Amino acid sequence: MSKITDDGEIDYSSDDKEVYNKRKNDLAELELQAEIAAYNAETARSNAAAAESSRESTRQKNRTRIFVAVIKLVGVIFTAIVALFPVNSPGEPYKPVIVALAVAISGSNVDLTSENNELTPTLNVVETSVVQTLTSIAPTLVIVEPTTRIVTVLPGLPTETAVPTATATPTSTSLPPSPTPSPVLIDTIEVSGSSNTGVEFTAPQTGRYFFRFNSGGYCTHGTNPGFPTCLPTVWLFQSGIDLWEDDGRTLNQNNASRIIAPVSDCGAGRGAYCNTIAEAEAQGRNSGEVRMNLEGGSTWVLIGVDHREAYLDNPGTVFIDVFYQPEQ
Repeated sequence: MSKITDDGEIDYSSDDKEVYNKRKNDLAELELQAEIAAYNAETARSNAAAAESSRESTRQKNRTRIFVAVIKLVGVIFTAIVALFPVNSPGEPYKPVIVALAVAISGSNVDLTSENNELTPTLNVVETSVVQTLTSIAPTLVIVEPTTRIVTVLPGLPTETAVPTATATPTSTSLPPSPTPSPVLIDTIEVSGSSNTGVEFTAPQTGRYFFRFNSGGYCTHGTNPGFPTCLPTVWLFQSGIDLWEDDGRTLNQNNASRIIAPVSDCGAGRGAYCNTIAEAEAQGRNSGEVRMNLEGGSTWVLIGVDHREAYLDNPGTVFIDVFYQPEQ
């Protein structure tokens, strides 16, 4: 019990003081427990952040190690490729520099001790004297061990540590060759045996042309002169070139670009001439084709064979097919 004294002060009895002290202690204990819980929560957060930071640091170091391994592997492979060829061979004045660069790449170091775990590559310095010396040194062959390890050895330079290599399946990037376009028939030219000027043909575009005997023939002395005079043959001249010899009456064979359906022997020792147009046609069908690469717009003359003044009484016509094959 409590009461007010004569002085106006509150006089707590022993019971009231005990209750007051108990409440005060309980309140202090609750405050302490709250502080302990807050401390524990903060500690848990700090531990979680520290664990995540440690994991990130480990991941960064692993990425760095992988990158270093790739850089070294590239250097070793590059050095191996360069080492297959003689140093300073004709046509390769920069080979020593390439070899030195390869050695520098393959010998690169990486500083893993920076505070932020950042990649800081540091190349080994190759002095100018070493590069100059390489001009007179031929690197040894690359030793490829059967345990998927590559060791590169260069005379006078530190030996590169063997780097494990992974076996990769080669993939083909080459495309199959495109098929060659087939020749296309673009014209059939009629060459009259009675024309001493011939027939002109102009190539419509640049490409490969085929002149092929189709049918027909002509005779230089009529159809029944009593001796062989019939031919399937047509001569091909480039337009603008003189068709005739200096005598003005004989075709100039030296100026002819090609001869279509030539006949060497029409049978029975008769030479190039046949008895009839039918025989001449049979000879022409057995002849090969003429193939030429022509420029677009170029003009050519096709003409039968006879003396210049003797064409008018020649019967018969030869038909020549012209095929065009586009360029690939």
